[in-house]
Amino acid sequence: MTKAVMKISDDVDVSYMPEARAYTKRGATVAVKMDRPFSVTTQYGVVIQGDAGDYLCQGPVGPKDKYPCKASVFENTYLDSSILYDGNVG
Repeated sequence: MTKAVMKISDDVDVSYMPEARAYTKRGATVAVKMDRPFSVTTQYGVVIQGDAGDYLCQGPVGPKDKYPCKASVFENTYLDSSILYDGNVG
């Protein structure tokens, strides 16, 4: 017996669902703003292109957890906590 897949429309705002809860990521994301176009292979083996001005991010999983992020998305999502950064990502 296969369960039906629920299709979520683009205009659904999860924050209004009664079961919604706020979550915070564990670990640090370390990033550098790139001054020229670049490509990176993600931990899933997918090659993704980044543009000049995008951020190259490394997540808490480690060196293989790399991905590009558009500057507008990065700068509206992440806060600079480098004062807390001790050189360890995880």
